[in-house]
Amino acid sequence: MRNQWGLRLRRIFLSLFTFAATSTCLGASNITVGCPEHERLALIKFKYSVKDDFKMLSSWVGVDCCSWEGVRCDRVTGNIVSLHLRGNLSTPYSCNTPNGRSFASVVEEHDLDGADYHLVLEGINSSLAELRHLKHLDLSGNDFQGSHIPKFTGSLTQLSYLNLSNAGLSGNVPHDIGNLSNLEVLDLNSLSYSQELRADDISWISGLSSLEHLNLNGVDLNRAQNRDVVLYMIPSLLELSLSCCGFLNSDLIPSHLNTSRMLPNIRHLDLSWNTFQGSFPSLITNMSSLLALDLSGNLINSSIHVMPSLRRLDLSDNSIGKIEHIGIWRQCHLKQLSMPGNYFGDKMIGPSTNIAKCTHYDMELLDLSGTGLHGLIPESLGRMTSLRVLYLGSNKLEGYNQLAGPIPIFLERLGSLQTFSVSSNLLNRTIPDSVGLLTKLDLLDVSNNSLGGVVNEAHFSNLSVLKYLDLSSNRKLRFNVSREWIPPFQLRTIRLGSCKISDEFPTWLQNQKELDELILSNTSITGSLPACGPLVNLPFGDPLNGFKDENYGSLYLQNNLFNGFIPKLLCRRTGLEYLDLSRNRLTGNIPNCLVKLQNLRMMIFSSNRLSGIIPNSLGYMSPILSWLNLNDNNLIGEVPNCFGELYGMVEASQRDIRNGSSSFNENVIQVLKGVDLEYSKTLGLVFNMDLSSNKLTGEIPQELTALTLLVGLNLSHNHLSGGIPDSLGNMKALNSLDFSDNQLTGMIPPSITALNFLSHLNLSHNNLSGRIPTGNQLQTLTDPSIYAGNRDLCGTPLEKNCSNHEDPTNTINKNKNDTDDELELWFYLAIVCGLAVGFWGVIGVLLFKKQWRHNLFMFAEVNMDKIYVAVAVKVYKMK
Repeated sequence: MRNQWGLRLRRIFLSLFTFAATSTCLGASNITVGCPEHERLALIKFKYSVKDDFKMLSSWVGVDCCSWEGVRCDRVTGNIVSLHLRGNLSTPYSCNTPNGRSFASVVEEHDLDGADYHLVLEGINSSLAELRHLKHLDLSGNDFQGSHIPKFTGSLTQLSYLNLSNAGLSGNVPHDIGNLSNLEVLDLNSLSYSQELRADDISWISGLSSLEHLNLNGVDLNRAQNRDVVLYMIPSLLELSLSCCGFLNSDLIPSHLNTSRMLPNIRHLDLSWNTFQGSFPSLITNMSSLLALDLSGNLINSSIHVMPSLRRLDLSDNSIGKIEHIGIWRQCHLKQLSMPGNYFGDKMIGPSTNIAKCTHYDMELLDLSGTGLHGLIPESLGRMTSLRVLYLGSNKLEGYNQLAGPIPIFLERLGSLQTFSVSSNLLNRTIPDSVGLLTKLDLLDVSNNSLGGVVNEAHFSNLSVLKYLDLSSNRKLRFNVSREWIPPFQLRTIRLGSCKISDEFPTWLQNQKELDELILSNTSITGSLPACGPLVNLPFGDPLNGFKDENYGSLYLQNNLFNGFIPKLLCRRTGLEYLDLSRNRLTGNIPNCLVKLQNLRMMIFSSNRLSGIIPNSLGYMSPILSWLNLNDNNLIGEVPNCFGELYGMVEASQRDIRNGSSSFNENVIQVLKGVDLEYSKTLGLVFNMDLSSNKLTGEIPQELTALTLLVGLNLSHNHLSGGIPDSLGNMKALNSLDFSDNQLTGMIPPSITALNFLSHLNLSHNNLSGRIPTGNQLQTLTDPSIYAGNRDLCGTPLEKNCSNHEDPTNTINKNKNDTDDELELWFYLAIVCGLAVGFWGVIGVLLFKKQWRHNLFMFAEVNMDKIYVAVAVKVYKMK
């Protein structure tokens, strides 16, 4: 009995122990251990060493640093193992190769809500060296202001991930990084304008024995030793990016290694924008593990070898001169091929002259845009049945033999096609109905051709996933659908510019709830802008339609026959960024409510019949407004002083014009007298104000000169009076200035010589006077018509000489001296007159009045006696 009870007790005890142990083990993963105090203090020191304008570290308060944003701790030990503080500073990328070729682009990173944020650091604080257990460190996208990578980074030996890309770093990459033997990812991408990272020796890479991903884009390796073995140093390396590092052909053939026995296992290799010349690198051809290869931006001019394992190949911007060198019909397993920037100047031939060895093609993306191809699009492209993206734009391709030619057959076979772009070619006739069979198509771009005929509902009957439609710049093409048509798609971009549309504003647009861009320019639409219905139902950020931050839009309705008022309901489109209603017949006043468009970058109302004054509210519009054009209307009144408050045109400490980017893709022309200035895709970096050809009066506001980012200012053909503001020289970015055909008076301010970028100037037909200033950039503007019609102007480049050879500053000083001399003369005359009046006013009276004369002498005598007695008594007492 005792044995049974003992056995039961042992079983109960063992069960309880097992349960307790199991509960402890299962619950261990949910236990949160606070970070060590010395690591918390290290983070605090780091926090106070940075400038955090965007409050990225606002959660770094309290004792539990494991709960701070961007910080992750080990759940058992509490040690900090991850520090993820990535910023999203917009970075302009650039690369200058040794042969003088260059490229530049802007790469922007954004978080989910689209907000900009980054830290500003003068260097990586050494306190981070205390985080000995750190495995993940990401400080990319911040602003290190040209500081160096600290050597202590090599002491963080537990690191498996290190990302310092696009962070404004400079100097030599420390060899100490080679101590990080556990590192799997190293990203030092340094392609931005502000970075100057370099390496004098890259043998330290051999110490990174676990490395799988290495990005040294933009790091200057021109003088680095051992750079010829970088492909072979790390057997574990899978991805290598060496764009714009200064590599040559010889750097791929190391002299002291047997490369035949030591080919790397790299799968993704980026050698773009280096200086590879001539033949396709033969060593790369033997890399059997290679899946993706980028050799764009080099000088390769030979045939491309077939690499059975290769899936993606980018050879854009090279010197390949024959389409046969690509061997399209021999590349059986290639999925993506990009060739823009090469010039073939040849027909796009099929496999009959370019021997095919493939029973099936895996090609999914083919980009042959801008390669000088001409002739017909070959029917053989229909063999690439897996093709999803086809770019043939900016060539000289022809075709479309009505509906019976090869193009309809070719399109029917491409059932997987998602992107079809043949813009900027010589295509004519009609768009085949077979386009409607491409059920997976999400982008259709046939713009800038000579297409004609009618586009109707049948062309879109099955295009339910279409998002991007561009039929623009086909002047013979007519877009004709019924008023009752309900499209099967929800488009984000609609470009129908220069096509012919029915007389009224298209009613089918009211069903498009996802639009970002609508271009209906030059489409012959008549009538008034709808105050309800399709136009005001467009999304563009209407809060009633569930506006989100990303719902920004562009609306181009210029060069039509719209009349009537600008509808006030347009002010509800608060997501509008670009608005162009120019060259119509709009009348009435400019609505005050446009001030609500706080996301607007461009507003063009030129060449209409608008009247009334320019509302002051426009001076408080969007803080990013950079293009304002109201020219050629009937506007009256003065130029609002508050235009000086247009902060989008003012250089401020927190504004960085590097962020200037734009979806704007049409040309904008600013007209000066005899000169058309055309700005195209760089609108994000252009700041312009044009109020010309109205009936504006009053003086040019001094406040306008505060717009220091303004590139173009046109106030010509108005009735402005007064002088040109003396502070004009503050507008140092001005490239174009036109004040012609007004009633301006006075001298041209000498500060105009401070405008070092001025290339177009017109001050003609005013009442200006004095000597024309000289010096700096103004010396290059030698056309006399710039100053014509100002009778009292003199000096170069006019034939009329000034009476002296003084510069405007001296002239001003001389005039000032003359004025001072005149005032001094009047001063002395006043004194003489005063003395004369005072003297004869007293002496004359005494001369003719005997009694007054007697009394004066008696008064003087008595007082003299009193003074004498007082002095005598004083002297006696002192003695």
